[in-house]
Amino acid sequence: MIQLKSYGAYCDVKIMLAIPFEGHNESWTNRSSERLKTIIKHSEEVVIVSDSGEAKQQAYRKRNQYMVDKADCLLAVFDKRKIRVRSGTNMTLVFALKKQIPVIVIDCSQYNE
Repeated sequence: MIQLKSYGAYCDVKIMLAIPFEGHNESWTNRSSERLKTIIKHSEEVVIVSDSGEAKQQAYRKRNQYMVDKADCLLAVFDKRKIRVRSGTNMTLVFALKKQIPVIVIDCSQYNE
């Protein structure tokens, strides 16, 4: 989306980032941390959904619900071969479907071989 916006396409789409809690990315690889910094740099809004005193699992769930509550449409990109029923992605999809928000699913499994 960042690249598409840089070409002038989809310039009306706002990139909003919902972070579950400060420090959620401490164990990430350098590559993933750098990717997050790039997303933050290009986001119109960054929201930290939970404070550090909240249990991690609850903070992630709260972040997922926050994203659905703010969304007009949900774009989910994931590897369908690796999806788990209790994964954050799957829970977010369920939240969106219950709320009757349009959902677009992109299966990236063909790119992870």
